[in-house]
Amino acid sequence: MRRDQAPNLVLASLLALSLVSCQAAERAPEASEAAVSHETPAPEAQIPPPERDVTEAEVPQAVLAAFNQAYPGAHVKGYSEEVSEGNLYYEVSFEFQGRQLDVIFDPDGITNTIEEQIPVDALPEKMRQTIEQEFAEFSYERAETVQKGSERYFEALVVDAKNGMMHEMVFSPGGDLIERQAKKPGEID
Repeated sequence: MRRDQAPNLVLASLLALSLVSCQAAERAPEASEAAVSHETPAPEAQIPPPERDVTEAEVPQAVLAAFNQAYPGAHVKGYSEEVSEGNLYYEVSFEFQGRQLDVIFDPDGITNTIEEQIPVDALPEKMRQTIEQEFAEFSYERAETVQKGSERYFEALVVDAKNGMMHEMVFSPGGDLIERQAKKPGEID
């Protein structure tokens, strides 16, 4: 066979394989339908856990490189992998220059969200008043600022002393309540 005939032979082989596959599928539609499972997969197969701890070795190199460049000398407390709105992200929890931070990266090392713990008294007054009006008796679990793209907001996690439920409350920079979610202690991230 001449060298210039090789591409034609490969193309002809691929075309023949495609034709045979199509003919087989036409002859036995019930076989191809049987191969498709109509059973509902187990719940754990349908919905990945929203967040799971991972080791440094499981974190993409692009994420580690971006993190180390942005926060040289940071003391890492842990890594996690999370799925949010169908997208995979990696979170690094760490201490840097006396600050407690969680930074969320996409797999390519692009920063998605920066969360920084802050003292409760650093929350806007309007926010603290809203929390006091919502709960007769409560305690603060944590407060933080969140920067996601150009959006900045505050989050407070409070514990209702009456029933022990935790409430994650999201506020605008001006202290207006945007969202409130009741959570059980095991659901807190």
